[in-house]
Amino acid sequence: MSVEESKSLGELTAPAIIISASGMASGGRVLHHLRTASPESTQLCEWVESLETRPRTIFFVHGAEDASAALELRLRELEQNAVTPRQFERVRLP
Repeated sequence: MSVEESKSLGELTAPAIIISASGMASGGRVLHHLRTASPESTQLCEWVESLETRPRTIFFVHGAEDASAALELRLRELEQNAVTPRQFERVRLP
């Protein structure tokens, strides 16, 4: 993806999921998108509620611990399995 294409993601009006390579949050282009995202945002909860088939589990692997924990709690209130793994914890995916 070019720099221009990456910047244009900030103009999206619909919810979106941005996937980045390992380590990019410490110095890559995705930093701009992380600055504009709000951990307390209801967008993720609204997106999960709108899905016909929900994911078995949502893993929070980036962000401040307190923000991840708050969002995890909100999703559990929606009867969605959500987990914030501990550092270096291994999770077996089906």
